[in-house]
Amino acid sequence: MHTPTPLAELRAYLDAIANGGEPFGPPPADISRRAHSTAIPDLLDSAAVEGAPARRSPAARPAAPPAWPDMPLDAIGRRSIAGAQIGQAVQSLLADPDIAGAADDAGLTPARMRAALVAGGFDASASGRMLPGLALWLAQAGALAAPADAAAPWASPRPLTSRDTAALQAMLRATPPPSPDAVAEERGRGLKA
Repeated sequence: MHTPTPLAELRAYLDAIANGGEPFGPPPADISRRAHSTAIPDLLDSAAVEGAPARRSPAARPAAPPAWPDMPLDAIGRRSIAGAQIGQAVQSLLADPDIAGAADDAGLTPARMRAALVAGGFDASASGRMLPGLALWLAQAGALAAPADAAAPWASPRPLTSRDTAALQAMLRATPPPSPDAVAEERGRGLKA
């Protein structure tokens, strides 16, 4: 059996490390100082230690915003799709050549989106719940090209305006998710799960 080159390289690196070698060169000279100075504040309890910086409480640390915004499924926000799932769904769309490919007919349609979500690990019911809202959200955020026919916006493929994950993430973060009423209206215009 032939081992692919990347795996063979990884095996060689791991073998060298296990035998005490440094296949990537020696570590930086100040690595122990950096590790010490960043680790101590997180390990300290509230007692002050001479020479150590004061520890900030977890409540005082600014919380990083989630990478992907959540998408509510109802008007009162009881049901929603987590941002991590939105990110996974967008990655699934970007991985599908029928949606994000270079072909002239590449673009998003409800059927292609459903197939990409299922291929990306979503079950049929989850993709059905997610599809109408996410497709409309992408359209409202400017992530989809304008429809060829405004009267039937979901009848033909709508190309992505960007194939860059960070750009799509920024578009969704800058645009509020569509309301359930807007999704229902768009279903009447052909956006079926």
